[in-house]
Amino acid sequence: FSGGYDTDQKIVLCENIIYNRDFMETVMLHELIHAFDDCRSHLNWVNCHHVACTEIRAVHLSGDCKYKYELRRGRPFPLLGQGIKCILRRAAIATYNNPLCADTYKQDLKAVASACIHDYEPFTSAYATPDYLPEFWTSYMNYVDNLNFELTHRK
Repeated sequence: FSGGYDTDQKIVLCENIIYNRDFMETVMLHELIHAFDDCRSHLNWVNCHHVACTEIRAVHLSGDCKYKYELRRGRPFPLLGQGIKCILRRAAIATYNNPLCADTYKQDLKAVASACIHDYEPFTSAYATPDYLPEFWTSYMNYVDNLNFELTHRK
């Protein structure tokens, strides 16, 4: 993990993971989205729907799925549909890593994905609009169903 938001309203950045200023700004923005969501919605951090939604928003609005980050993570070069898949994958990993949500992360993500991916507050639009194609929403949800993570390898 490169950073974290503590419900005592603290943000932690891991300097041993953050490799340049641009990435630090992305991590900081990701964590600030969690802080904003916590203040705005009084998130219940034991409600996995809330966790999944704030993770979708933080990944989407922070630019966590920029092409250069995906390439650095060893992901294939993004093609049509990869932007939304990146958002869903990264949000799924973060939700899965919450011990309370590990067993239900796929259902939680699918339950909130459509609404949360279109919630841009406090901005008027997303950092980068993913290649969201409504006609492919079912295939995106099938993608979530097929996500599997190993405890030792989480990208």
